Amino acid sequence: MGAAYGFTSAIVPALALAGVAVSLIVQNRQARADQVQGIRSYYLELVRLELDGTALFQPVWGDSDIADPLPIS
Repeated sequence: MGAAYGFTSAIVPALALAGVAVSLIVQNRQARADQVQGIRSYYLELVRLELDGTALFQPVWGDSDIADPLPIS
């Protein structure tokens, strides 16, 4: 009778282990996607700050075709 359950008792842990492996792979991909999204958000915020403070960053950029949003009167 014990031999009848031997195959089943070997398959169930193997499936559980495969499930854990798949879960770790998905979690790793999600963490990388979150990291990329964070870097892109940071970059976007830096660009927004630079565009909002054009007069402040103009000496760093040098001459450009960007019109001054706050012309000096």
